[in-house]
Amino acid sequence: MKLEKINNISKIETIDNCILYYIDGLCDIKLFYSHFYNTIKKDRDMRIDKLFPGICKEINYSEMYNYLYEGEMCIYRNQRYFHIDLVISQTRAIGDSIIEPESPFQARDGFSDYIKTNISLMRTRIKDERLNVETTTIGRRSKTKIALFSINDIHNNKIKNSIIEVLNKIDIDSVLSIDDILAYFQKGHIFPVYQYVGSPEIASNRLYNGEFVLIIDRISLAIILPLNILILKSISMTKNHYLWL
Repeated sequence: MKLEKINNISKIETIDNCILYYIDGLCDIKLFYSHFYNTIKKDRDMRIDKLFPGICKEINYSEMYNYLYEGEMCIYRNQRYFHIDLVISQTRAIGDSIIEPESPFQARDGFSDYIKTNISLMRTRIKDERLNVETTTIGRRSKTKIALFSINDIHNNKIKNSIIEVLNKIDIDSVLSIDDILAYFQKGHIFPVYQYVGSPEIASNRLYNGEFVLIIDRISLAIILPLNILILKSISMTKNHYLWL
């Protein structure tokens, strides 16, 4: 077994016809050896995605670095690349919303820092096959994942396409705060065009009302788009939080 490090990426050549790629601190290498390695050793020619269906998937070489920097392991075998989700969780536990006050009349869980957890929190409240979750990556260096929520038979496709168009035009090095994204939506508007919420309960309700929900990885808030005067009035009456720019 041979270990190398290239650009902080660990590379291990094993004796069973595999090359492993991962990043220390992001990928749980111990979990790989305890749950996956022995099965892989038994058949040196078998495709890894056939050994672990639903867990391991084949990818293109061009996709490999995106998976690695997200903390997943990539495996090269028989001229094919595969990835396995062995990400070490680096997010805080689900807790109360950091914005909305505690209420005995709604769920206590708030958004966390991890986009997959936040998507799950939304899906548990919207058990509808017409729910759409479209993801994209923004930031040449940070490669931050962003998810846009909509429901097929509720939301306006023209507004949805305009939101996607704004996201596609964002060309920055990194997304480190919510303002890095919101500035592009607020540009040219006097009144606020968005609201941010910390509760998946409130975000789901706003989604049912025809507004779009935007979730950014590593940020424990959701963005509600777009706002209009009537919605702003209702927000001020219910004392929810919104931002004026």
